[in-house]
Amino acid sequence: MRAPGEQWFTHFDDDCYWTTAFEVIDEVIAACRPARYFHVGMDEDHERSYSQYVKALKVLRTGLRKRGLTMVAWSDSALDYASGNIYREKSETAEDLLPRDTVRLLWEYRRVPAAEVHRIRRLGHELWGAPGARDREQVLGFKRALLRAGGTGMVMTRWVKCNAENRDMLLELIRAMGPGYCEGRSETQSERP
Repeated sequence: MRAPGEQWFTHFDDDCYWTTAFEVIDEVIAACRPARYFHVGMDEDHERSYSQYVKALKVLRTGLRKRGLTMVAWSDSALDYASGNIYREKSETAEDLLPRDTVRLLWEYRRVPAAEVHRIRRLGHELWGAPGARDREQVLGFKRALLRAGGTGMVMTRWVKCNAENRDMLLELIRAMGPGYCEGRSETQSERP
């Protein structure tokens, strides 16, 4: 999003940055035609202070609301390793300050973050979970925690390119892990991750 010769800090969250960002967002919306949600990422944000991080999420949320979409953003609130504290604390700060019509997508691939699930839901955010795709018991435990707290969705992640080379591996992963995302699913609207 930089012009030739500009440094990373040249348009740091200024008007030019956000104009360009929403031009890109509008291109994605035109290409993908999302009906309801738009995922903005925002996990492991390295450059922004706490207040800058919250402000950036609010700008994204406002712009997406104007486009008739609900913002989905990663939550790093379950990180439990020392160098991840900055991301966890930024997420917790944002969750306290963001409007409640944002969807928080809590990820944790090694444990079931039951306390974090309940905390985010108590704050009033819609909550989805991302338990990874390595361990079936992790997926099932995460899903149970979401259902108990009123979470409404799950996202399977595997951080590889979605291309022809990885197609068979990704389809096998869906076949192997996908049932865990659906197994034991309640048919009621309030418990349907």
